[in-house]
Amino acid sequence: MCVCWSALWQRRPAARKAWPSGLRLRVLQRSDNPWGPNCCWHCGVVLLGRSFHVDHHPIPFRDVESQLCCGITHEHDLRNLKPACPACNTSHRFEPSGHTCFCGRSQCCCVRQVVQALVLFVVGFLAGALVIGALAAAAAAFTT
Repeated sequence: MCVCWSALWQRRPAARKAWPSGLRLRVLQRSDNPWGPNCCWHCGVVLLGRSFHVDHHPIPFRDVESQLCCGITHEHDLRNLKPACPACNTSHRFEPSGHTCFCGRSQCCCVRQVVQALVLFVVGFLAGALVIGALAAAAAAFTT
């Protein structure tokens, strides 16, 4: 059974944080935009002087908010923020789909609950190995 579909995932989404001062402007003026600065990342419409959205792309916000240690882990990571016109951002047609290798997520799952479960498993495994080693040493000492 995939851990992703367990009860660990059944929780309320976190509230989004406010955009830090100046971040929206830095996103709008990204020099790596395929259409050029001040344009929608997806369709190329000029956004300067118009209202625009900041799109979490290619990793959707839902796959960033609970991420702990790998991939995009912060919702304000500039690598994952793209300027978008309201039509492109609200249509969701540019969101990645078909990510079956990550259990329906767009990046490797590394959330707090999964990491805690993994740590407990490793600690239990190591403790079991120590007990088995001690029993083997006691058995060897008893037979000699």
